[in-house]
Amino acid sequence: MNSILPKHWQEPHVVACLLRESIYADGQADPDELGYLKGFGMYISADSITVTDVYDDVDTFMASVAKSDEPKYLDIMKAARDYIAENYDNDQKNMLITGMMNIVSLDDIIKYKEFVYLRWCMDGWFDYQIEEFIDDLKKRASKIDFPDTTKMEDPESWTIIHDIGVFYTYFGNLADGGIKNPEKEYINLTLPKWNFKIEDLDYGFDNGNPTDIGETLDCIFNEMYDESDPNPPMIRVNVSHKNLVDYFNNNHIQKDNIGTFLHTLFHLSIYDGVISEGQAHQLTYYCKQWAQVCPKAETLLDLLKMALIGQQMRKELIADGIPPEMLPPCKIDPETGKMEFNPEIFPDGNPLDE
Repeated sequence: MNSILPKHWQEPHVVACLLRESIYADGQADPDELGYLKGFGMYISADSITVTDVYDDVDTFMASVAKSDEPKYLDIMKAARDYIAENYDNDQKNMLITGMMNIVSLDDIIKYKEFVYLRWCMDGWFDYQIEEFIDDLKKRASKIDFPDTTKMEDPESWTIIHDIGVFYTYFGNLADGGIKNPEKEYINLTLPKWNFKIEDLDYGFDNGNPTDIGETLDCIFNEMYDESDPNPPMIRVNVSHKNLVDYFNNNHIQKDNIGTFLHTLFHLSIYDGVISEGQAHQLTYYCKQWAQVCPKAETLLDLLKMALIGQQMRKELIADGIPPEMLPPCKIDPETGKMEFNPEIFPDGNPLDE
């Protein structure tokens, strides 16, 4: 069991934690949802202890942590999701996500925060198509309450640099263990390299627009994670993606810019040596979104598959007793951004080199 989780927790506690979030994702507990959870939880047990048996204790504990230590709360949730990813087979994961979908759809409306939570779990457990996932949800509820991002306005000083920084922040937080020094280093080295000229205005730190990377990243973080804002971070990501689409459709950025942007998301994802499942899912999603207009997106999808295969091979070899230092993952030069691939996995070097 992950050391972040309470020492006495067993499998039913972990499942109770994840099911509980299905109830509270929209900020309120419905009696029907709680009733379904406790009935569903009777079928998941370990050592004669069921989810139903431990739910009240888990509920009390998580409520206390949520009030006193929000970062710890998020770490526990991620550790619980990771436990399921590592210990459940696909049939068990399907059973659990189905129960969670049933909980959030009991009132016939799936609120956006509930959707975001379910998608977060899906990202950690499955290789899936987002469109199929949404179609499945639509069969369970008459309404999915998506926000109208067309009515959301950017802050006055917001620029295309901020939009790119939103994705860097998002992908950094998708890393195993959340955003750490490697991801922060890559962001601080890469974001200042972007420069654009859009309608007579120059954008980029070299052009003084925006002026300071620290202030820019603080602005992005506050826009995504401000506790006073009821909207989850994914809404800001969606708005920034729409902004990039608009820039492209208006010929302010070109397909090469998009290719470089996606390329940097890949570099950011692998910068700590491990591409997390969440990073892989999201990078796949955005590459597919841009594939029709950006050939580099398809190349990146192939590279991602190769990197994940190499990552799995490395994991299996280490499990077989090979010392990790003999199997270094690919590395990235922080100054040039060039990738140094493990020759045992990529004998021809960087697959992106033309």
